[in-house]
Amino acid sequence: MSVSLPFDIETAALASIPVQEWARRGLATVHPAHAERVEALNPTDARRAARWLCRAPLYDSWPSGTFAFRQQVTFRLSEHCWRTETGGAEAQAWLAARGIPFGQAVCAIHDPRHVLRLPWKLVARYWADLWWRGGHGALVLDPTQQWALRMHHEDALVFGTHRSDR
Repeated sequence: MSVSLPFDIETAALASIPVQEWARRGLATVHPAHAERVEALNPTDARRAARWLCRAPLYDSWPSGTFAFRQQVTFRLSEHCWRTETGGAEAQAWLAARGIPFGQAVCAIHDPRHVLRLPWKLVARYWADLWWRGGHGALVLDPTQQWALRMHHEDALVFGTHRSDR
């Protein structure tokens, strides 16, 4: 899996980390077969990657600040009974409809010490774990910053893009 960063990073496959630690990293319910496809950046590289990925005012100010994407759509979790099987499936379908290739490697940032690299497909599947891990939400993005997903603490998934086809 490749996410282009301008420096080398060290990662550990989630599968190599004790299962008890998975929740701390944002994926409490991940299937062991999927854990092979998730990489946790070591703390030093996580901080470097978070600083580099969030070099725009994206992390702290989007979507409520002055930074804006050309297009922005919101999925209100509270309107979809997301804690039910049907509501969770609606959120997954909404994420899948964003047009990101399922195999695309992305980074999920909860805070500068906890950065995961994983395929978009696993973000769509385990979105609730990733969202709840941080307590305040999470940010998922590709390194080009052409799009981002804010898993907002106010019961919303906010997707922003600079592209007109998403």
